[in-house]
Amino acid sequence: MTSPLAPLPGSFVDPHLANHHSDLLFRVSGKDGAPTLVYVLFEHKSEPDRRTPLQLLRYMERIWDAHLKDGGQLPLPAILPIVIHQGPPAWPWPPRFGEIVDCSPGHARFVPAFEYQLVDLCRFNDEEMPAEPFLAGALLAMKHVRHPDLAQVIESPGLRIRAIIELPDGIDLF
Repeated sequence: MTSPLAPLPGSFVDPHLANHHSDLLFRVSGKDGAPTLVYVLFEHKSEPDRRTPLQLLRYMERIWDAHLKDGGQLPLPAILPIVIHQGPPAWPWPPRFGEIVDCSPGHARFVPAFEYQLVDLCRFNDEEMPAEPFLAGALLAMKHVRHPDLAQVIESPGLRIRAIIELPDGIDLF
């Protein structure tokens, strides 16, 4: 039996953006068995970037190109783009590609239409993070990475960043 979530190798981030972004690509099977690619872009900029939907479109095109070069066929697998933004400030725009295109309603059908899933960490209270310790710790670490006293944040009893550090190889994971 295959794993429901399989990581795929490679990165699709522009080399000049590698200091600001990291990405992960996974293959999952939907309920109908159709393959879906889940593309996760970790946003590491200090401020939201209005061009992110355009970057996602480029990455999606690279993923589909790689799929075809590796012997994949049409139809292309679906891609669910996910942006994890750590803020602050909060992400101010709707997560839709069409938000960055200025066109009349009559021309909207010619504009690529996709949405991305936005996980805006600065909009979550620390207590609202998932119960699973590793996931919560990872998200909290991303959220608080710019805190002037990160050691104090890690030691805070309400946060679960310590759960990562206490795992085998936890320091390396953190």
